[in-house]
Amino acid sequence: MRKLLLLTLCLLLGACNLPIADSDDGLNDEAATVVALTLAVQGTSTPKDVPLASPTLAPSKSIGPTLTPTYSVPKLNVNETTNCRTGPGESFKLITSFTPGASLEIVGRYPVNNYWVVKIPGTDDTCWIWGDYSTAVGSYWAVPSVTPPATPEPSELAKPGSLTYTYECTFNGVNSDVKVTLGWTDKSGDELGFRVFRDDANISELPANSTTYTETIAANATQKLTYSVAAYNAAGESARATISFSCQ
Repeated sequence: MRKLLLLTLCLLLGACNLPIADSDDGLNDEAATVVALTLAVQGTSTPKDVPLASPTLAPSKSIGPTLTPTYSVPKLNVNETTNCRTGPGESFKLITSFTPGASLEIVGRYPVNNYWVVKIPGTDDTCWIWGDYSTAVGSYWAVPSVTPPATPEPSELAKPGSLTYTYECTFNGVNSDVKVTLGWTDKSGDELGFRVFRDDANISELPANSTTYTETIAANATQKLTYSVAAYNAAGESARATISFSCQ
């Protein structure tokens, strides 16, 4: 039976190539039926058009401009007079002091106690300054964190030596304007600074290695003035070197 169907299919397919003047719709339908049955016997279904899936395109990403932050030199603008030391705290040696308006280049930061390491203007040296009396500007966020030096061991200080003085009295009609200049030698070597006293009142604190102090005050011509100088560090204060004088 299968061979007969195949033979019939071949004859029909061959006949399709012959010119036929008048087609018979009935015969064509019959031939189509035979073809379909033959394919079904062979286990083959009639082909169908299968639409192809359209490719899925990934949405394009909008790439914005890349912004590069502008770098500016980190600075510390001093708002109030403050000391600058060899480390973060009063136990470290006092190097210098800065007055309001000073602008210092920042080279390091110690955020634990709000300390900055800054360059001393005109030198390559640095010192540690407390940030509460200053304002950081520029690219200070780019400054590296630093580790503080070890806290120095306090030691007993030697008394300032060879205290000298000069003074000039100018009568102003009521009192005298007295200009006083003190001088001494630094004999301690590891002081944090020096303190100056007038009539036992602390009138000034100077950085380490200081050896002079000058001031002008109004005083009665007969008033006796007494000045003292002492070194100090974390261990305390040295003995004082003292002088006294009056304008008369």
